[in-house]
Amino acid sequence: MYSPGVRLSFVAVAGLLALGGCSSADETASSTSAASGVDTTTTVDERTADEVAIDQLDVMMFDLGVTDLEATANCVIERLESENIELEGAGTSELVALFGCDEASLSQWLPPTNEALPPETWTCTVESFGEWIEDFTVVEAEAFFGAVEQPADFIEFTANRCDVSAEDLASAI
Repeated sequence: MYSPGVRLSFVAVAGLLALGGCSSADETASSTSAASGVDTTTTVDERTADEVAIDQLDVMMFDLGVTDLEATANCVIERLESENIELEGAGTSELVALFGCDEASLSQWLPPTNEALPPETWTCTVESFGEWIEDFTVVEAEAFFGAVEQPADFIEFTANRCDVSAEDLASAI
């Protein structure tokens, strides 16, 4: 395949690479640290589990466009505590509780459009989701959003409200 001269060149290059890699590990580590000038100390996260959960909740809310993080976080925490649900941080319970504390978060969470529906119908449908779940407990709302198919009464309610056929709406969501 390759001529003897080319093969000999490959062997020579491989030998040089092998010899170049034979320096001691201490020399390599010290030269790398000195060259980069970066402190390699590890920081330990000393936050409590609750503090981590609240930070995760804040990030989730920020991602959904919530501007008053402290008041909204307090609302979410109070809602979860009132239903004896433990704060996990960025779980489904927190998300559903957030929908009851910040109406705009639901529309930020759902896709901005649905190709199967005209834009005004999708906007109406998103509003309908919010109205439908506003009196639900967190557990009920989790079950609603986790269902493979939305309940027929929700489909009928939304179809009438949004002036779309129940069949078109059901197939779109």
